[in-house]
Amino acid sequence: EACNHRCDYCFVKGKNDFHTMTPEVATAAIDYLLESSRHLNWIAVLFFGGEPLIEFGLIQEVVRYGEQRAKETGKDVRFNMTTNGTLMTEEMARFFAEHRIRYLLSIDGAQATHDSHRHRCDGTSSFESVMSRLPMMKRYQPWQGSRVTLHPDTVGNLRGDVEYLFAR
Repeated sequence: EACNHRCDYCFVKGKNDFHTMTPEVATAAIDYLLESSRHLNWIAVLFFGGEPLIEFGLIQEVVRYGEQRAKETGKDVRFNMTTNGTLMTEEMARFFAEHRIRYLLSIDGAQATHDSHRHRCDGTSSFESVMSRLPMMKRYQPWQGSRVTLHPDTVGNLRGDVEYLFAR
């Protein structure tokens, strides 16, 4: 539930820092998925928030555990993530590339659209923070997908916002 944003359309109400997943629960979830996927050759795990990058250490632990357990069971594990990108560092992007973790960037389009509903905890814009990291993220993951949230008051900008993001 922890997040460094307070987007007004977020489905997670009352975000807080004390409902984080423990490593024990996370690794038990990996075990459960591997055991329950009997006939499948692979499982998929999505890191989703709040903001998953707040728990980068836990992500590293889960990925390494999942890869090892998948190898032991003769399966493949695929990791994906949705992130607002504002906490992404070179170290994180490198780790994600090395472990084939694909991520989508939560961004709604050009700055006016993005800022209309996506706010940091203090109410300020995160747009420049995301855009300044985009070239680095694209070095590690050239295909950069976006998770755009449509809202009645911004849907009219959709074409322009998609064109803006595509040009980046």
